[in-house]
Amino acid sequence: MFDKSFQAEEKSLVRKIHWVLLPQLMTIQFFQIHDRTTLNFGSVMGMLEDIKLSQAEFNWSGAIIFVGYLTCQIPNAFLLHKLPLSKYLGVLVIGWGVTLLLTAISRSFAQVFVLRFVLGFLEAPAYPIIFLIITIMYRRDEQATANTIFLLANGIVTVLGSIITFGMTYMHTFAGIRNWEWYYCIVARTVVFGVVVFIFLPDGPRSRWFRLTPAQDAIIDSRIQDNAVTVNKRVQRYQIMEAIREPRLYCYFFITLLTMMTNGCTILYNSKLIQDMGYSTKETVLLNIPQCIPDMIMTVVALFIRRRYNDSLCYIGAASCAIAMAGILTLTFGTSTGIKLLGLYLCNSLDPIIFALMTSMGNNVAGYTKKIVYNGGWMVAYCLGNFIAPLLMTHRQAPQYLGAMLTYAAGQGISIFLFLYARMIMAREMQRRKKLSIEGKLPPPPLDRDKLVMTDVENLHYVYML
Repeated sequence: MFDKSFQAEEKSLVRKIHWVLLPQLMTIQFFQIHDRTTLNFGSVMGMLEDIKLSQAEFNWSGAIIFVGYLTCQIPNAFLLHKLPLSKYLGVLVIGWGVTLLLTAISRSFAQVFVLRFVLGFLEAPAYPIIFLIITIMYRRDEQATANTIFLLANGIVTVLGSIITFGMTYMHTFAGIRNWEWYYCIVARTVVFGVVVFIFLPDGPRSRWFRLTPAQDAIIDSRIQDNAVTVNKRVQRYQIMEAIREPRLYCYFFITLLTMMTNGCTILYNSKLIQDMGYSTKETVLLNIPQCIPDMIMTVVALFIRRRYNDSLCYIGAASCAIAMAGILTLTFGTSTGIKLLGLYLCNSLDPIIFALMTSMGNNVAGYTKKIVYNGGWMVAYCLGNFIAPLLMTHRQAPQYLGAMLTYAAGQGISIFLFLYARMIMAREMQRRKKLSIEGKLPPPPLDRDKLVMTDVENLHYVYML
């Protein structure tokens, strides 16, 4: 048991980590999501007409960003071992802003297509870096809270992005520049924040920006042992092989691929789906704002359930998939505009699924290289799901897009069973370890130093959080 002074010092330490780290991670998430959805907002400000993009070209412009994401995964897995995380991410964020500035002066499908690919390539490492930073900085029982705060940035993006877009619909042309061009120039403020990330984002729990006291510095060792991960510059090949042999990796992979197909649809088509219901451009932009409310409420509720019931993660993920599936079916078969809007808002409530996936991977995978493999697999699936989704929205299916919507709904349904299967795998392993302990066949706990390099499979005392 820890004494009161230890607990007080650790609470002070966690507050420091929160205040230094989470505002930066939330801002990175805000910029990443907002930058990625610029095509969605640009589509209702005349960008497609000015550049003369057909629907097929619009779909490919939306999808190609995730090919950029996918292309970056192999070099990124190597660079995560070699580069300081904050410096690496800071340079990438600066690159996002430069790419958006160039998009503002694009005048053809080819130019937009190439720049969207580059944007995806530069954005691709952000999620793996952020996941690693959270698992490095926080104890396992703290990661759910950190993930929730981080994901709430998605709702902020929706609100502020829609407000900015609504204001810009009144500009039309200012100083000879179209409103959608101004929009891209404004969101290119990412360049400035990239410099902030490069300088101020902490790389590890002993970063100088935390201004640790001697007592807090001593606590760091205990926290590192708890989350069972420390930055390792050397690639552990046996951890790669261990990861790819585990069924859990493929459960997480296919859950992500299937659920993110819905995300890929709403990222690109959200405004067009609302506009197809008969709303004007300004009404469409305003109706984007409330969609964040169900998502944010459900994410906070997911955190509450996770904190109240320790082994509820996979159940939270399965229930969130069921809600998203209900939203897709409501949007597709709703008999009134209000019902369809409700369905669309529920379709956009995907953060609880990401919350369950991020927290489960953070809590149940030990070993630095193994975590990188899991995060890399997650990103590959994320890319594929978001890439496939808009290509299913063919012109001949408009405005209901029946085939695409039923595919998205089926993906959510399959994911329900995958969450439950992943839980069953971990529960069986915990039962096996419990039986070994009862029979006296469990080896002694590893030394503290050994815990830092062992995986969850090697360390039979590792406790899975279901």
